[in-house]
Amino acid sequence: MISKRRLAALSVLSLLALPTAADERPKAEQCARIEPGPAQYSLIHPFHLPHVLRFIKDNAAAFRIDGEQQQAIDRLTAEVRGPTQTRQAEAARLEREISIAAFDGQDSRAQTERFGRLQQVKREIAEIHVDFVNRLRGILSLEQYALLRKLAEH
Repeated sequence: MISKRRLAALSVLSLLALPTAADERPKAEQCARIEPGPAQYSLIHPFHLPHVLRFIKDNAAAFRIDGEQQQAIDRLTAEVRGPTQTRQAEAARLEREISIAAFDGQDSRAQTERFGRLQQVKREIAEIHVDFVNRLRGILSLEQYALLRKLAEH
């Protein structure tokens, strides 16, 4: 049970926390400033489709990737890095634009084009990721790929 003294203190603190007339509302650009990581731009959550190179790196002794395989993995990684980062940057920009517009009073119907493009960009990121896994499968031996699948299972 809350005592009268505590209740009075909570009431005073609540009043002090209220904005005053002199307070300005934050601009839309300043709202909700938590910077997402690359995995958050995935259409498919990383739990379900993990970034598999981490498994290989963390289990290097078990995978025993040879020099030729490492070169092929490095080429594949370099090939997809640019297109993935470009799309992640576009997704971040679109999400910021949608957020700013929402805080400025635009509803979802007014942002149909942005939502459509954001959906397309996230799909493209997912497609690159799926294709990366399939191409990596061609680089790894059957045993290495079986180990990768085992590590990626949830």
